Amino acid sequence: MEDKRWVVLENGEPHTLLLTAIEALNLAFNLQVEFPLKRFTTFYDEYYEFIDYYSEEEKEQINRLIPKN
Repeated sequence: MEDKRWVVLENGEPHTLLLTAIEALNLAFNLQVEFPLKRFTTFYDEYYEFIDYYSEEEKEQINRLIPKN
């Protein structure tokens, strides 16, 4: 299973969520080329800090991935 916890940030705010590392880097690069006055960066959302931005379906997918203790 691919790790899809990468996020593209636009000026520090979430732009696109649930990406692989390669998808996030490619998207950030392409957006930076298209919109040079904005700042696009990538972030590994290891602790699901952006969970509030996820849809209900995405939250369900994440809950299935989190190991139960």
